[in-house]
Amino acid sequence: MDQKKISQITISVCVAAVIAIGYWTFLNVTELLKVRNQWITKSHELMKVKHDIAEIERLMSFYNKEKAEFQKYLFQEKDIPGFLDGLSGFAQSAGINIVDMKTSKFQAVKVPEALEDSQSELARRKMTQNANELTKEEMSRMLTLAAMPITIKISGPYESIVNFYRHLEGFKQLISIGNIDIAAANNSYPTLQCDFTLKIYSLKTLEELQNNRQ
Repeated sequence: MDQKKISQITISVCVAAVIAIGYWTFLNVTELLKVRNQWITKSHELMKVKHDIAEIERLMSFYNKEKAEFQKYLFQEKDIPGFLDGLSGFAQSAGINIVDMKTSKFQAVKVPEALEDSQSELARRKMTQNANELTKEEMSRMLTLAAMPITIKISGPYESIVNFYRHLEGFKQLISIGNIDIAAANNSYPTLQCDFTLKIYSLKTLEELQNNRQ
């Protein structure tokens, strides 16, 4: 084989080698760029997740702080017997006779219809529908404001009844009074008979309220 053919073969092999190396390099660079882009994307996703976690932690901290502050004005289950005993004790010292006092189970507080617009009504229906789909575990964690109605019948002079209501207004915990009906007790004025409904408030889980209905 002469020198010319050897040169041509050598050049051909070199060209083929250069092409092969260039193609291999191109594939590796392409793959490297792909991996780099994926890494950048995952890094951005990770940063977003970290930001979301930090925001959730901030909201949870705010929620727990607000919940603790709000609960100062609500009744705990352990507070109720002491509250009722204190009510009876004050009534006795104020010259009020508690004729009857009946407690009911806690019930979820409903938003008055007058305060609902079409959007909030839609949200309420959606929440009610979703509540039916909640698991028992989810219902055991979700809290809502609930009220316990206490129907009370008292008798006594007008001034003593007024002082009794003022005593109720002085409680730190949230209470409300409604359905007040005052009349002369067996036509023995100035002794009056007063019927009313006292509501005390607490935070209850959806599971507790559901059990109350059963």
